[in-house]
Amino acid sequence: MQIPPETKAYIKIGENYFADDNVVVGYMPGREIEDLTTVLGDGFYLRTGTVIYAGSRVGKNLQTGHNVVIREQNNIGDDLSIWNNSVIDYGCHIGSRVRIHNNVYVAQYTTIEDDVFLAPGVIIANDPHPICTLCMKGPTIKKGARIGVNVTL
Repeated sequence: MQIPPETKAYIKIGENYFADDNVVVGYMPGREIEDLTTVLGDGFYLRTGTVIYAGSRVGKNLQTGHNVVIREQNNIGDDLSIWNNSVIDYGCHIGSRVRIHNNVYVAQYTTIEDDVFLAPGVIIANDPHPICTLCMKGPTIKKGARIGVNVTL
């Protein structure tokens, strides 16, 4: 596991974890944010290619597949499983016991409540008028929702 020197002081890591060598925790965002504190709870398992940006907080028992990206300013509960080639963009709120399958994109400012399942290929968009930031707000996926293969929201 690699922790960049510029964010090392802001990283808080739990116990009883495993991370492959080619994992980065605390990657510096390309935009300025106020709080670089990065928290990973106990019992995480991070596979090759996972990148977790500085400024996110993740509860216990996170599991990632290969090539997962979790951007900055996310608040994530316990027991998240996020599989290969999936991205959680910045500013999201994700509850506990959420399952995010392969090749899923979660747009900025999305809220995913507890016990949600996102099938392979789900795309969650947040910009009804691309490039216009005035009405950019992610959707809310309610508790217990099951979203099917290749659905775009």
